[in-house]
Amino acid sequence: MPTSKQKPTSQANAALIEDIRRTVSEAVSESLAKSNQPDRMMRIDEVRHVTGLCQTAIYECQPLRAAMVKMGRNSFWPASKVHAFVESMKANTAGVA
Repeated sequence: MPTSKQKPTSQANAALIEDIRRTVSEAVSESLAKSNQPDRMMRIDEVRHVTGLCQTAIYECQPLRAAMVKMGRNSFWPASKVHAFVESMKANTAGVA
């Protein structure tokens, strides 16, 4: 006889987690879109941390390379472009598991 306090299935948990991620992602995107502040620039170490890519892969990645800004010997990336790249990679790999 089933009780009223049954644990949700792993499939229900996965759906709930995905719904939470989508909601948070939309809220962050909306917040960034409303911001009147100029885009913050990120150095290579921060881009490596956010993307999970090595330095060579970042410089070879076309979307990130196109967004790169050189100032003297230093390279910088707009935070919005880096986060957009990460979101697009998550969207492209969402069905793969």
